[in-house]
Amino acid sequence: LTSAELADALLVSQKVGYEDVWDLRNVGDALETSYGKSTLNSLKNTENFTDSAIEHIFEGQVNARGKAVGYHYKGIEGTSGNVIPETESSTNNFGIYKAKVEVNGIPKTANGGFSSFYPKSMSPQEVIGSINEAYRNRVYIRGNTYSGLTSSGMEIEMFLDKNGKIISAYPVY
Repeated sequence: LTSAELADALLVSQKVGYEDVWDLRNVGDALETSYGKSTLNSLKNTENFTDSAIEHIFEGQVNARGKAVGYHYKGIEGTSGNVIPETESSTNNFGIYKAKVEVNGIPKTANGGFSSFYPKSMSPQEVIGSINEAYRNRVYIRGNTYSGLTSSGMEIEMFLDKNGKIISAYPVY
C-alpha cells in the first residue's frame, strides 16, 4: 500500500464502529488449501517419524489385517483417504475437527469410524512442526502411547515404536 492508501485506511478505520468490522479471528478455519501429493516428499524435520508415519497421517493406510487406519489431514490431493460426506464435526477452538473416514474405499472401524483432523488452515509442514513440538513435550500415557502439547495448547497424541519413533500422531478433538 502507498502512504496515501494507508492514510485512507486509517481514516476509514477511525470512522467505523466495532460493529462494522468483521470478526476475522477464526477465518483460518474456513480456509481449505490443498497440496499435491509430491508435497509429502519434500517435508523437512521428519527424523522422529517412522518411514510409514507420513503416509499414515496424511493419506491413511490399509493395515495387514485389511483395516483402514490413520488419515488425519484432509489437504493432500489424490490420497487413498476420504472423509465420508456429512460426517464432519464442527471445529474446536484450535480448528481441529473429526469425521468418519475410509481408506481405499474401506470404512475405518476403530474409534467408531472417526479420525481427528489437523486444522484445515495448517500446511503439511506446519503439521510436522506441531507434531515435533508435541513430541519434545511428550508424557507417557500407557503402552506405546504418549501425549504432548504445542505452545498454543493443542494436544497431540502419538504412538511410538520401540526406537522412540512416531508411528502415528493425531490431534485430540
